[in-house]
Amino acid sequence: MYCLLFDLDNTLLPEDKINFMSTISSDDSYSDILEKYIENLPPDIKLSMLLQNIPYPKGIISNASDAHIKCSLIALSIYSEFYDIIGGYNMNKLKPNVDIYNIALDNYNKEYPFETFNTTFIYFDDMEINLRIPNKLGWITVLIGDKKDYSHVDYNFENIYDALSGLTPLMSSGFLEKKKSFLQNVITKFF
Repeated sequence: MYCLLFDLDNTLLPEDKINFMSTISSDDSYSDILEKYIENLPPDIKLSMLLQNIPYPKGIISNASDAHIKCSLIALSIYSEFYDIIGGYNMNKLKPNVDIYNIALDNYNKEYPFETFNTTFIYFDDMEINLRIPNKLGWITVLIGDKKDYSHVDYNFENIYDALSGLTPLMSSGFLEKKKSFLQNVITKFF
């Protein structure tokens, strides 16, 4: 069993697609904001298909606000693919702080209590610094958009499409193995 966890901005949502956000004001209602997202952010059919073809739980760990995450996922037509959404901005727990990753583990444990010991976590982010703690937790780490080699990064891909296309067959074949047992993840969680 795998659990795929994703950053949002510059990972699932390329930077060139979010430049409309400067048109959003603090006076806008949630429905106005969602309307602007839908008008400016077309559904990503390719990403939707790639995510739908992965039969494992998927979640979001982002430093963005809950509203930004939800509006983005709805506009991209991928909201229903995610069992968990963690917006660090609203919780005042920002990556790369260990707390936000522990929240993700706790949420997974609540949602899938009997799967935890058999789960390999895979985390996708565009910033290598945000992959250091997941690496220490024994997660497989995937860096998007940066081809440099880092000791705490397991895979590098130019974009999320290449990452999902490249890793899905490895997951299906069982090739991706967790680096540490769940018990080690729990012990590491409290460092």
